[in-house]
Amino acid sequence: MTGCLGPRRTGADRKRVWIYQLGLACTVPSVFLSTAGAEALRPRLLVTIITVQRRNEFHYVLQVASHFHRLLQKCGSGCQNYRIFLCNVDMDPSSHQDVQLLSNFFTTVNHYRNGEDPEASVNQFEKEKRDYAFCLEQSLLAYKPEYVLLVEDDAVPEEDIFPVLQHLLLVRLPKPHVRDALYLKLYHPERLQHYINPEPMRILEWFGMGMLLGPLLSFMYSWAFGRPAVSWLIIFFFFLYTMALAELVGRHYLLELRRLSPALYNLVPVTECCTPAMLFSAPSAHRALRYLKELYCHQGFAKDIALYSLLRPQGERAYVVEPNLEFVAKNYTVFKQCPARSAIMTHQFPALSAEQKKALFETAHKIVASGKGILAADESVGTMGNRLQRINVENTEENRRAFREILFSSDASINQSIGGVIFFHETLYQKDSSGKLFPDVIKNKGIVVGIKLDKGTAPLAGTNGETSIQGLDGLAERCAQYKKDGVDFGKWRAVLKITDTTPSQLAIQENANTLARYASICQQHGLVPIVEPEILPDGDHDLQRCQYVTEKVLAAVYKALNDHHVYLEGTLLKPNMVTAGHSCSKKYTPQEVAMATVTALLRTVPAAVPGICFLSGGQSEEEASVNLNAINLCPLPKPWKLTFSYGRALQASALAAWSGKSANKKAAQEAFCKRAQINGLASKGHYVTSGKGDMAAMKSLFTASYTY
Repeated sequence: MTGCLGPRRTGADRKRVWIYQLGLACTVPSVFLSTAGAEALRPRLLVTIITVQRRNEFHYVLQVASHFHRLLQKCGSGCQNYRIFLCNVDMDPSSHQDVQLLSNFFTTVNHYRNGEDPEASVNQFEKEKRDYAFCLEQSLLAYKPEYVLLVEDDAVPEEDIFPVLQHLLLVRLPKPHVRDALYLKLYHPERLQHYINPEPMRILEWFGMGMLLGPLLSFMYSWAFGRPAVSWLIIFFFFLYTMALAELVGRHYLLELRRLSPALYNLVPVTECCTPAMLFSAPSAHRALRYLKELYCHQGFAKDIALYSLLRPQGERAYVVEPNLEFVAKNYTVFKQCPARSAIMTHQFPALSAEQKKALFETAHKIVASGKGILAADESVGTMGNRLQRINVENTEENRRAFREILFSSDASINQSIGGVIFFHETLYQKDSSGKLFPDVIKNKGIVVGIKLDKGTAPLAGTNGETSIQGLDGLAERCAQYKKDGVDFGKWRAVLKITDTTPSQLAIQENANTLARYASICQQHGLVPIVEPEILPDGDHDLQRCQYVTEKVLAAVYKALNDHHVYLEGTLLKPNMVTAGHSCSKKYTPQEVAMATVTALLRTVPAAVPGICFLSGGQSEEEASVNLNAINLCPLPKPWKLTFSYGRALQASALAAWSGKSANKKAAQEAFCKRAQINGLASKGHYVTSGKGDMAAMKSLFTASYTY
């Protein structure tokens, strides 16, 4: 088995990350203990999600796992000894990338080894049964839980699932006639999809409603019309009227009234169809496992029919919980293997191959590996000139090259803090003093090479001074060439500003769609796109205004990325932190900045995104590090790596130490390495300020209307 229930540990380091749409905790509450803690405590309920690789566009397990995790957190202390467990029954487990992501955060078990095939004679129904039995058995072996909830990965939990389960476990299941039941179903299509159902219990329900509401309506009728007495004829009429009304309205709608309280949920005798969500007590799970192993599922004899067929011969009982506690995303079994050729709509072309997705996925995760961030060394000639001017150094190509060499030739240990470097076009083809190309210098340290791909801003007509981004023309050709030259990721910066009237919806949509088009082109040419929708810190807006605008912008960006079929697992986001405007009179603490930032991200950024690399936005070096540290310590779910992509906040001290003098090279490199190490610690929430302020690091780096 791989994975863990809490963050993995590497030495004393803790990973506060999760994965998919969906939000798992990074600062993990008591709902998710470390592996050692989980083994020491027998879970009351183990939620086992059975999953198999589907078509490329389906990501059910990410959604289901994130829903369960969110609902567990919402449940709080009442569910603190509930656990989540993943059972991968794909015959090629390494190809199931969603499980590879989730295995970092949940205990995971694989039924098959890569390349292993079940017996050729085994039909699909028998394979499904064996997979189901395997997952049930592994659930019992892994934690020895009191109860196992076995769910297929297209069974999405309803919002009230855990309060209802708590009531069932505490109140209903201890009753003798329920306690020994073989299983409880939490889903049946008749309860949700309005199928015709000839169940005898429906007649009893009609009769019961007629007996209850018939006399009540009769008395109300007599009172309303001043009749002195109620006749049996009127009672009989309303009795029949109530039963007919119940059928016309629909049993499925009447059942929804039971959602008003967990105590109103009902248990009724089971019917044979469907196993998307099944609850077993530990003793009944052992019995069911024994039964399943003893029978063979021939063609057409599915596991749900098999389980149902066991009830009478074995003297067992089973029940359905109604209304449903799950809804199913698709109406076919989770285990049904996808056909070799899946239907692809024409508007999805060109689609990424599995190999392309795997390469993008691995590159993105390498860049934001634990404790690593990005050095943004992609300043244009003009921007670099402004920085050199501040230290009285002439803006020449050689001086620019010399300073970049200081950064890139730093000690090899820098790869413990830097996972990627963003180059400017000029820098990509420059060499160090020994004649080695800068990209080769970086790659030899195990760091990924990236490139700035946008061509700067242009006025956006019809707006109040807002801009769009240039550079889409010829982007595909540039990406192809950069890939040949050793580049593995790109960056594209869109710029928005906050005033009383901006950003406008036009500017938000234009920049979001441009970012999405760039990202799609990048991925088609093998480059991981870093999506950077920067909201400038200029202005006097407060923290709440910045959070609101950030949420609107990011929501539009991810809507556009979805519309353009961008593979989110192969992207990175480079946003601003949520901070007040530079001219705002009120100052906010790092904890307030962190809470606003993570809240905005949770509301907008899918959990499938591997990492979020914050830009420094004119903050001082120390402020950028402290705020990043606070973000990683924020007590909210954080399903992504939260790290840095700093330019000024990594280079300012080094630039000042260098001052254009070759004799200062070592001092400049030490200053750069120090800031990189500090930010590496901050990306894990491990940075502790010394209390002794470094004046250079505390100096604000804000530049109005900053451009690269």
